[in-house]
This record gives sequence, C-alpha cells and structure tokens, in this order.
Amino acid sequence: MKILMHTKMLAFAAAFIALPATAEEPAAQAQTEAEQPKDAVEDLAYRAVKPLGTPAPEGYKPPLSAEAVVTFNAIVRRSMNALDEFDRLNQDLETARKSNDSARIAEINKRFGELEQQAAAARTDFQTEKAALIARQEYFDSSVVGAMEYYVEQAPGEIAEALAAKGG
Repeated sequence: MKILMHTKMLAFAAAFIALPATAEEPAAQAQTEAEQPKDAVEDLAYRAVKPLGTPAPEGYKPPLSAEAVVTFNAIVRRSMNALDEFDRLNQDLETARKSNDSARIAEINKRFGELEQQAAAARTDFQTEKAALIARQEYFDSSVVGAMEYYVEQAPGEIAEALAAKGG
C-alpha cells in the first residue's frame, strides 16, 4: 500500500484546493512557534484555510464546487479506510499465522474480500458521481478530480494484487 502514499496526500490536498486562497496577509497574522504546523500535510491545510469571510481574488474559480468536494472526499475516504484496514489486518494476519490460529486467519481472509468489495464499490460510486458532474456541466479542474479518481481506481486492484501475492 506504500505506492499510494503520495496519491493519498494528493487526494487529501484536493479538499483544500477548493477553498479560496488570497495573498499572504501582513505580519498581523504571524504565528507563534507553538502554532507552527508539524508536517507537510498539516502545513498545506494550515496555509489553505483562511478565516471565514476572506474574499476570493477577482476571477478566482475553485476547482470543484463545495458540494462536489464533500461528495468526492467521502468516496475517497471510503477507499482510504479500506486500504488502511487492509494494511492493519495484514499485520494481524502475520500474528495469526505465527500462532497457527486458523479461525483468525479465516476471519481475516474473509474480511479481505469484503474490503476489496468496498473499494470496488467506492470506485463505482466515484465513476457515477463524476458522470453526474459532467452531465450537470458543472465546472471542475480535471487534474484535481483526476488525482482523486486515480486513487479510488487503484485501491481495489492494490488489495487484489496483495491478496494474489499472498495466495489468498
């Protein structure tokens, strides 16, 4: 699942792209050391979120409507949750194999199949929502939607590939 790490970050960042951004405010908005973001994702989120009521620059067009951001992010989250649980269960599977716990191994393998189905359902839902977005002729930035779509499209295959490599 390490392959999708960059894509996860990109999909997460896409949610913030839809928020209006303005030029940096004067020193009045300076932060204290304790307020500084701790990592790159947090830093991106911190910079993207401006106080409510901050006007967007003239001619600014968000890459997605707020409704589309909420809809697509919920679908991406479902894929991410399936992959995260799959990663966690892989660790549990190794422990179960070491202790020869056949009941737990069977339970985990069953759950793997369910997670693959959940990821596939998220992929289908994303395709449906993207088609609806296009049908409404709503503006969207194809690179933002494409990054999210890539992540959702790859998730079921990653689970299936990992299962095949394990012989499961």
